[in-house]
Amino acid sequence: RFDNIVKRAADRGVLVLMLLWREGSKNFVLDNFSSEMKQYFQELNPNKIFVIRHGHPTPFQCGWSHHQKFIIVDQRVAYVGGLDVCMGRFDTQAHELVDTKGEVWPGLDYYNPHLVRPQSLDNYLTSDSVDRSKVPRMPWHDVQVEVHGLAARDCVRNFVERWNHHKLVQYPTQDIPMVQLNPHIPRVLAQRQRGTCLVQVIRSIDKWSGHTRLERSIYGAYMRSIKAAEHYIYIENQYLASSLAGCGIENKVAQAILDKLREKIKAGAKFRVMLVLPQPEETGDGGLSILTWQYMTLNRGGSSLLEQLATEFPNVDLEQYVSVFFLRQYGFIDGTPVTEKVFVHSKLMIVDDRIAIVSSANFNDRSFLGDRDTELGVIVEDEDMVMAAMDHQKFEVGRWPRDLRMRLWQEHLDLDEKEMARATDPVCDEVYNGILLKRAKANTTIYETVFPSIPRNIHTTLQRFKDAGGLELPAKAVTDGKELRQIRGLLTMHPIGFLMDEEIIPWKISVVPWMTQ
Repeated sequence: RFDNIVKRAADRGVLVLMLLWREGSKNFVLDNFSSEMKQYFQELNPNKIFVIRHGHPTPFQCGWSHHQKFIIVDQRVAYVGGLDVCMGRFDTQAHELVDTKGEVWPGLDYYNPHLVRPQSLDNYLTSDSVDRSKVPRMPWHDVQVEVHGLAARDCVRNFVERWNHHKLVQYPTQDIPMVQLNPHIPRVLAQRQRGTCLVQVIRSIDKWSGHTRLERSIYGAYMRSIKAAEHYIYIENQYLASSLAGCGIENKVAQAILDKLREKIKAGAKFRVMLVLPQPEETGDGGLSILTWQYMTLNRGGSSLLEQLATEFPNVDLEQYVSVFFLRQYGFIDGTPVTEKVFVHSKLMIVDDRIAIVSSANFNDRSFLGDRDTELGVIVEDEDMVMAAMDHQKFEVGRWPRDLRMRLWQEHLDLDEKEMARATDPVCDEVYNGILLKRAKANTTIYETVFPSIPRNIHTTLQRFKDAGGLELPAKAVTDGKELRQIRGLLTMHPIGFLMDEEIIPWKISVVPWMTQ
């Protein structure tokens, strides 16, 4: 338990400083219980644990959040990425759905936001929010990296900058310590063996959120990396909202991907864009808005990525250039098969096995533009280059970005030893079509056979989805589930045709039961 680790550290004299987003009015934004958490942690050791809550000073912009997710130890090591330290997020690469006895996920840690969100933290380790004898949990997929050296020091600098800003703005008269960079750390770092990775810390931050000026270096890193791509772009993200959707969205990351695809298609070159996306965790109008932007960026609305490509290249099989995936898991509760999405909460992009971006930034304006949510991440290139192949042609790649992609694919695809060896060439037909697409499609077919009410491409209208039982949660199995044993990994095809013939406008349509009540 994180709280126990923090208390033990504080009790042995370690200074613990925690930054929490102070959410605005609970009538407008999600209640993160930050006030309760501040009180709880400070009471564990009032002399060594200090907590600052900070939010946007303007009431009408209270939705902009502090979205950075990092932990720093002794100003020497930093952990950066998409992982929130909170109830419901602990998981392993197995992404198990069922824990009927509460041995792994006690109380509110057994979490399924599609059914209910916790309204209170009372007895949070003993009180369940869902009936675990009937309902599976929603697993979470996240990526976090451990950073050492001068890049870790830049993460420290980000923390020092924000802590002192928030302290002076939010608690000018309270007895909360100011912090500073340890001047002895650079000398220690210089004496340590240098690694092979070039690591640049990137972030989104502005004057309101802790800096002296606007910085949007995560956005810049995405744009530069996409423009540099030669063979493939692999993205995992919680959201997909870009300027192709219209709706006033400003970031042009999807436009950069479209430009790259146009360039490669016109040249007759093999190029793959692989997206791993969830459907929204959010419920109500907010969830529908996210779904709308995702689809309008991707494949509907008139100016989306796939629509523009289909118009310009009507004779090209676009699946050979763009594929969209979804993570799903199954389990059994008292012999009854159950399924749930594995919620993709990672925020990463890997390009050509040479560049890897891991951050807290979602694929949307809030994260990219800098003047809204704060974000933190790293862009990594490895000087330890190894000879590999792209479409059977020799190509030097960075060891660390390649190994990260391989670890993710092993988890998502359940690759055996021979497949792992083949998957070092991610763009060749034998891997892209013979493993990636083939396995995702096979898994999708099995899930749709056993659970026909899950979102599917044939559910092009809300009525069809309702008729299939799509509003019943959890999804009902129509077989005994023996077919599920044939599933390999978590990867399925994303149902990008879902509600294709429906006008998805939040105030006109409700696609989950509690929104109709």
